[in-house]
Amino acid sequence: MQTREELHRAAEQGHIREVHGFGPKTQQQILEAAVARLQGAHRFKLAMAAAASTA
Repeated sequence: MQTREELHRAAEQGHIREVHGFGPKTQQQILEAAVARLQGAHRFKLAMAAAASTA
């Protein structure tokens, strides 16, 4: 896995818990974090957006 999308897909498909030391709880936490990062990928800080809009 090299991208957030690949990590998200692996967690959704249950492959994370197949790794030694990772269980269903860890897999769920990774899935939730991946979803949050993917949803926030297109967000900008207000200060950056304001600076870009005046340029």
